[in-house]
Amino acid sequence: MRECREGLELAQQAPSADNFEDWIVRRFGHGIARHFMWPYNRKLWARDLRTMSTEWVGQRIAGHRGEVERFVRDDDPRRPLQSDTEVGYPSEGGFETLYQRLAAVTPGIEVDKRVERIDPVARIAWTSDGRSYQWRRLVSTIPLDHLVERVYGFPVGLREEVRSLAFMSLDLLLLRTNIALPKAPQRIYFADPSVPPHKVAFNHTSSLQLRRRPCHAIMAEISYSPTKPKLAPEVAEADTIAALVQAGVLPSAEVVAEVRHLDIRHAYPVYIHGREWILERVRRHLEALNIHIAGRFGEWEYVNSDECLRKGRDLGLRLRSRHPL
Repeated sequence: MRECREGLELAQQAPSADNFEDWIVRRFGHGIARHFMWPYNRKLWARDLRTMSTEWVGQRIAGHRGEVERFVRDDDPRRPLQSDTEVGYPSEGGFETLYQRLAAVTPGIEVDKRVERIDPVARIAWTSDGRSYQWRRLVSTIPLDHLVERVYGFPVGLREEVRSLAFMSLDLLLLRTNIALPKAPQRIYFADPSVPPHKVAFNHTSSLQLRRRPCHAIMAEISYSPTKPKLAPEVAEADTIAALVQAGVLPSAEVVAEVRHLDIRHAYPVYIHGREWILERVRRHLEALNIHIAGRFGEWEYVNSDECLRKGRDLGLRLRSRHPL
């Protein structure tokens, strides 16, 4: 603790650095960097932190109380969450309730359709089931590297640059207990590299209706990438459950009644050097074809669901004002 306190006191008040690893030291000092920020972020991002830029840190990384505003740019739409930040969550059901309600008032939604080809001249999109869709304005939320592969005539050189954009993947470990967990925290963040997940969430703590259920669910995020291989399922399960027992969240491994894995290839976009320049040129090229991008991997931005909804709404309003239906 002494090393962390002293390092924080010596940390620069207006940090700037060429890469994320150095930024951590300048912002928090060597103690916090060595004991938490370096190991935690190496687990989370599954790569060398020196390959990452720092353009995103003002929106995501909180400092100690009273200093947050100093490190957030005026044009940042988001502020880092604090320990007393209040967020909304559906009082009944889970997070998907938000989207079920939106879908109920949004006509024409078709699911399980995979877009395979897009002709920007004829303005036709073809799906894997053989159907075609004529469009005037196209908004894409699929990963940008997938989109540019599907657009006829997309410049080869620019496509290669999009392929260089980085991301990390998740093995989402889902556990169901056969007992209630009334004293569970909302989340636990593990910096210890021997513990598979970097983050474990107990979403029932955000809903009275879920909290009353006789059994609860646990979601553990385990990142992987080409430089951090995916763990064998049995290892990820055993080591994660053991860590939760040791942390006192689970009384024993026997209370885990069900285990599932969900593989999410595009999980978090990574802010590498040169990312902004690539995205700006791709956006200009696509918008000239009347193709617009939105969403976490559509725009290759580290945004959460609330921000995706806001950005989608704003894009819709802009398009409507330019080309009224």
